[in-house]
Amino acid sequence: MKRSHWVIALAVLAGATLAAVLLARSRAAGSSALSPSPSGWLAARRYLSARGRETVISDRSLDAAAPGAIVTVFPWEDPLEASEAQIRSRVSRGADLLIGYSGRRIGQAEEDLLGAFGISVRDVRGDLPLEPLAWYRYRTEVWRLRPAAPPSSAEGSGGPRQPVICLAPRRIPVAPAAAQTLYTGPDGVAAIFLLRVGRGRVLVLPADALSNARLASAGNADLLESAGRMLSGRIVFDEFHHGLRPPGPAPQGASLPFDLWLAQLLLVYALAVLALSRRLGRPWREEPVRAGTTASFLLGLATRHRALGHGAAAARLLLSRVARLDPSIPVTAEMARAAETADEQTLVALAAGVSRGAKK
Repeated sequence: MKRSHWVIALAVLAGATLAAVLLARSRAAGSSALSPSPSGWLAARRYLSARGRETVISDRSLDAAAPGAIVTVFPWEDPLEASEAQIRSRVSRGADLLIGYSGRRIGQAEEDLLGAFGISVRDVRGDLPLEPLAWYRYRTEVWRLRPAAPPSSAEGSGGPRQPVICLAPRRIPVAPAAAQTLYTGPDGVAAIFLLRVGRGRVLVLPADALSNARLASAGNADLLESAGRMLSGRIVFDEFHHGLRPPGPAPQGASLPFDLWLAQLLLVYALAVLALSRRLGRPWREEPVRAGTTASFLLGLATRHRALGHGAAAARLLLSRVARLDPSIPVTAEMARAAETADEQTLVALAAGVSRGAKK
């Protein structure tokens, strides 16, 4: 293959490898309490443990999780398993629930969980722009959330004192009329609020606010401390919806469909590389450019006529053309007889005679 074909093949192979890595990445990444990534909640869980709070990693659905305050953070990797009524019933009996909403693309599971407590969602920043620079600014915009109430009126540790920094959400939950707003974003929109449901409470906040990348900010650390004091009992981190399952026998053949799909994808890439490495059609050969003077062309033509014995035919053609194009040039019967058996020298003599007759 040519060098360009090797480059294409390597690029395709790199793309296939990257796709396989992304598809096979850990399902406990992202906002999981086990994830050390910038969007994970590992630092928040360890901070609460260091403060003496009992923390539990739950591999059960929300209705079957261990007793205690539940912390669940979006986006999830799996759909909602328990019914909305079961989750609301557990909270109304006295359990606290912290919901970290994604703010980016709220999926059906997130809407269902929020809807269990009468919380709807709405857009706050419009559609994602298509222009590259505007798109980048939209995706990296940061909100500074301000306390909505004096410290003495907030619940828990006296309320937040510093602004909380988080990525600007695209869609946020709408605080119900009975909710207590703790933080507000631009235009006074409620970004973090507390809702009482029976004997329990639901704290709703942006997932990015307590992520590993944000806890270095004083306001974010203060928010985590306040949330930890508000949540009663031990704190149960929901990892079931991030892919964590109870230990048990591994399912047989569970990965077969994915393996077949990956093999099919690699086959398509291989066929694409093979198609690009083959020449399309017959090779094109450039004709060499002929260069030279008129004299050399005429000498070559004369040489070919001499080799083929075209003297008599050329002499007859010469006389016929002269008689047709210029009847004033005399063409004698003697010249016609000479043309019938003319050789090279006779042809030259006839041409000279015609030339002289043209000059008279």
